Parts: sequence; structure tokens; C-alpha cells
Amino acid sequence: MKEEKNTSKHKESGESQSSNQMLKLIIDNLPQAIFWKDKNSVYLGCNKKFAIHAGVESPEDIVGKNDYDLPWKKEETELYLDADRRVMETDTPEYHIEEDMFQADGKQAWVETNKIPLHNTRGEVIGILGSYEDITERKLSEEAISLNEFRLEALLDLNQMTEASIREITDFTLEEAIWLSNSKIGYLAFVDEDETLITIHSWSKRALEECAIINKPLVYPVNNLGVLGESVRQRKPVIINDYASHIPNKKGYPNGHVEIIRYLSVPVFDDGRIVAVAGVGNKEDNYSEKDAQQLALLLEGMWRIVKYKRGETGKKELEERYYQAEKMKAVGTLAGGIARDFNNLLMAIQGHISMMEMDIDPSRPYYERLKSIEKQVQKGVDFTSRLFGYARKGIYEVKPIDLNKLIKETSDSFIKSKKEIVIYHKLEENLLPIEADIGQIEQVLMNMYENAADAMPDGGDLILKTFNMAHQDMKDRLYNLKPGNCVVLTITDTGKGMDKETMERIFDPFFTTKKIGRETGLGLASVYSIITAHGGHIDVESKEDRKTTFSIYFPASIKSVEKDERRFEQLIKGSGTVLLVDDEEVILEVNKDLLEAIGYQVIIARSGEEAIEVYKKNRDDIDMVLLDISMPGIGGGEAYDRLKEINSDIKVLLSTGFGIDGEANRILDRGCNGFIQKPFKMNELAGKINEILGRTKV
Repeated sequence: MKEEKNTSKHKESGESQSSNQMLKLIIDNLPQAIFWKDKNSVYLGCNKKFAIHAGVESPEDIVGKNDYDLPWKKEETELYLDADRRVMETDTPEYHIEEDMFQADGKQAWVETNKIPLHNTRGEVIGILGSYEDITERKLSEEAISLNEFRLEALLDLNQMTEASIREITDFTLEEAIWLSNSKIGYLAFVDEDETLITIHSWSKRALEECAIINKPLVYPVNNLGVLGESVRQRKPVIINDYASHIPNKKGYPNGHVEIIRYLSVPVFDDGRIVAVAGVGNKEDNYSEKDAQQLALLLEGMWRIVKYKRGETGKKELEERYYQAEKMKAVGTLAGGIARDFNNLLMAIQGHISMMEMDIDPSRPYYERLKSIEKQVQKGVDFTSRLFGYARKGIYEVKPIDLNKLIKETSDSFIKSKKEIVIYHKLEENLLPIEADIGQIEQVLMNMYENAADAMPDGGDLILKTFNMAHQDMKDRLYNLKPGNCVVLTITDTGKGMDKETMERIFDPFFTTKKIGRETGLGLASVYSIITAHGGHIDVESKEDRKTTFSIYFPASIKSVEKDERRFEQLIKGSGTVLLVDDEEVILEVNKDLLEAIGYQVIIARSGEEAIEVYKKNRDDIDMVLLDISMPGIGGGEAYDRLKEINSDIKVLLSTGFGIDGEANRILDRGCNGFIQKPFKMNELAGKINEILGRTKV
């Protein structure tokens, strides 16, 4: 009997072992990766597929490890553990979780995961069972479909641009091509009939911002071109995914050119002849034939529109639009130049006011008059800001901002002087941030409030509404906004409305319905320019004797809103020597007085050339340079570079009547220590210098 029992037990053990082996065999042969963990998310086991992805030799080696021990990225690991906690804490399975997975072989995959809680015999949760399958191919197919849909939408938009200029069409197409290929920079050019010359017609916005070449050539002989002409010479798309490597015909690019990491160039054919070529660059990952195909189809659609526009039927209208655009460009350039000169005049006035305020007791009657003059200077600054806005030279500092907060602050300030108007706020609670120059958007809002108030001379209601808008909700609108979420602001007044003629000219520069002498006509024109420069759009709906609604669309930002910077309220005196560089005598005089008043010795240079020579002789005595940007001869940018060659640790504070965009930003990117906008007050100058010299952080 005893022998029979032992035999029975041995048989049962063998059957159990065989059953476990069969179960392991089944799990290892499943198409999904399988894993299971304890309540602390420590692995208890897995199948072979999961072991391969996790980079362990066998499923047994996974036991005792957690997700931080495996090759997943940190952000992926945290998402996996969050899902584990949810499933176990709620005792609820989660199915079809789509997530990224960086696997042991270096492959970045998409997986669809299912997780269910594991229970003991008492029904208590003791761990988690998970499975996933690789859905990378499916996601890539979906992405391809999405790109096709986007390209078709872009082509539809192109076909509706029959009234647009060729420049507007090519600019639009280029930005769409950059988005379609996940690139960062690009150009679009036309090719002459002999295919010997390439004429650049559009540069991407980012290329224009980052390129430091001032006089960019527009016409290039194909035979003299390096990589830029390769797709014309080879008569096919050219893909270069390692631009730094040795490439036949590569000639490099001049100083100041945007760095190229990857490059894709696509020619456009018409009856066997190359008529155009587009190039995009600096995609995060490698370009592929699919990128080239998508761009070719988009560019072919563009060419059909351009070819029509070049036809005799549209020639006259095209020329008129071109000359009008050039005229507006000239007006914008003039406005920017006037604003810069006006800011320099204001600098002289503000400087003298600051000096006088130091010497006058606040109790004296003239002190209040000085403060009144200072307020008028600020009004002058506001006016130049509007001119810069129209000239599109006023985006001083772009950063994520809370539009709701700015609306509340500006409307509260505005309503104090407009008691007859009632403002209603309908602001979305979770409004997405926008990336903008806070001063420029404040100007937009105040201009819009004033415009509404003018439409309601006897009082009325002003309704300010904000809301988020998803990209798919923009499909029926003819705005050339980038794909992605938008932030929308609507401004509605209950005033007298506008007739059709007024609406057609409402954004024209110098157009106004007011009496001569009351308004410059730059209000809504500068609003339009500022919003457009921010990548946004504005439109208007109105009927005569009825309410008017302006709708402003801004691209939403994924960045967080930054805290407001602290201002320099107190005067911080210092010591040392400052090299003051400016070509305007009046600015030199007033800034020298300001610097000496706050404790600094001053050496003067009236040009970039003189600044370099003075610094060579006195570098050991000079603590900092206050450098103007706009000077004849050697300008601020070149002067900075030359000074930096003399002393790599030189401390420089830039100063200009223009904004921080353009040349100032490029100099700051090269390591310059700071920027101050003219006109500035003594406190601001003192604070900036102390920050740069590292003596007092304000």
C-alpha cells in the first residue's frame, strides 16, 4: 500500500510538472508580451517576448526587478507605474492603453497594453497581470493617413487661394511643407526655363529668424551651387541625413547661415521641365522616401495655382497686388525707422528727467511737473510701440503668458475711465497658454477696447470671451494657422456696427473713420500686424446699426506660464568703469550723466571702430560695455564679436531704440550678457548693470 501511494504521488507530481511546462510553452508562444508583478510592481515573471524587449536573457531573470531596472525611458516607467497603481488601487482592469516603449534593441515602439488585477483566494488584490502587443506598424499607417489628410487639406486651402499673391501662396506652401515633413527650416525657389538659375521666392519663418546673413542672395546659378542645386542637377529628390559627413558637391555655407543637420530637396516638374524646387531641413529623425513623396504631391498642387496666377488672365491683378505689398512694406520700414529715432529722442528726455529727479525734493511743486512729463514720455513709448507693431519689429520678448490674466488686468484699468461701459468677462477657466510678447498683446487689447468704446459713444456692453479650440474645429475656417490647438478671444460691443466698405478697409494702415487730428489710423492696422507676427489671425463680423465681434486666434502653447519678472524699483548704485558706445551725441551725453550719477566712471566711443580701439587700450580698466546696436560702419553685432575676440569674458549690455527681436536676439544668442530697451530709466539701467556685474541680483 505504501509503495502504491508513493507511486501515485510521483505520478501526480509528474503530471503537474508536465502541466506547468505546457502552460509555460503556451505563454511563450503567444503573440503578445506577458508579464506579472506583485503589489509593489516588482516582477514575478514574464514570457519570452517580454524578456527580449526588456533585455534579459530568460524570463527567469526578470524576477525581482522593477521597471527602473529595465531599458524603458524614465517618463515611460513613471507612466507604467501610474497605471499599475490605478489598476490595483481601484481593483479595475484597464484595456487598450496606447503608450511608447523604448526596447532593449534600441527600437522605439508603440504598444497597446492591457492590465488586470490579480487576486488571492480571499479576493484581495496581490498584484497585476499585463499583456501588450506591438502596434507600431498600425500607428505608422495611421500617421501616414493623417499626413495624407493634412496634405489634402493644404491642397484644398491652396485651391481656395485664388485671390492670393504668388508670395502668399509660396509662403503658405513652404510652411505646410515644413510641418508635413516635421522639419524646422526651409526654402522654396523657382527655376528658369533653361534650368540654369534658381531664384529663392520664400524662406521659412524660422530660417529668417535664425539666419544672421544680412543681404541674402536671391538668385543662384545651378552650376555654382552645392547641395542646394543637387536635386535640379540629378532631376530627382535628394535626401541627406548626415549633412556633416563627406558629400560630393557640398560647398559649405557662409558664416551666419542656419546650421543644417539633415536635408531634403524636391524638384517640381511641368512637361518634363523643372519649374521649382523646395528644400527642408533639420528633421529630428531621418528623412525618407515617404517625406519626399508627400512634399512632391503638395508642391505639384502649389504649382498648378502658381501657373494659373502667372497666366495672362491674372497678370494685371498680380502686378497690382505686388506693388501694393511693396508699398506696404516700404511704409512698414519707414514706420520702424521713425519709431527707432523717436525712441532715441525719448531716451534723451527720460535721461534728463531721471537726473533732475535725483536733485529735486519730492515736496517741491516742480517735482510733480517732472512726473507729468515722464508720463508723457511713456505715452510716446506707447506710440512707438504701435509703430513697431505695424512695422512688425515690436516682438521684444516672446514667452508663455496667461491671456485671461492679461485681459482682466487691462480691462480693469480701461474701465476706470469709461464708466458708461459695462464689461462682461466670459473667460474659460482652463485656458491654454499662448506664446507672445506681453507688451504687444497688452497693446492689442487696449486698442481693441478703445475701438469698441468709440463704437459706443453713449455707452453699452463690452463682452470679452475666451475659449480653447481644437484643430479639428478649425477645418471649416480659411485661416492658415498651424495644426494644433488654438486659443480664441472674441471681443463684442453693442455699438453702431460697420458697413461693408468700412469692414473691407478696417485693417488698412492710416484708415480711420474719425475726424482728422483725433486718430493716427494705426490702431487696428498695428493690431493686425502684431497678431499676424505672432502666428495668429483676426477677423470681424459686423452689420451696420448692430453689434460688432472681433475674433482673434492664437496658436496654443504646451509650455507653462512663467512668473512675472521683478522690476527694478530701487536705485542701486555701483562702481567701476563703463565703456559707453553710441553714434548719437545727445544719447552719449545723457547716458554719461546717468552712469556717473549712479557711481560709474565713463569712457566714450562714438562708433564701433572707436570702441574696439578704446577697449584694446583700456581693457584692464573697463568693467562693462554699454553698446548701441544701430550704428554706421561697424554696427553693434560686429563690434560685439570683435570685442569678444579681444576678451572672451567681456561683459556687454546691449541698448537700442528697436526691440529685442532680430539683431539684438542674435547677439544675445552669441553670449551677450543683457539687453535694455531705449528709452530707459535710471533705476532700470542701474539694476541691469548690477545684474551683469554680478554684484546685486534684483
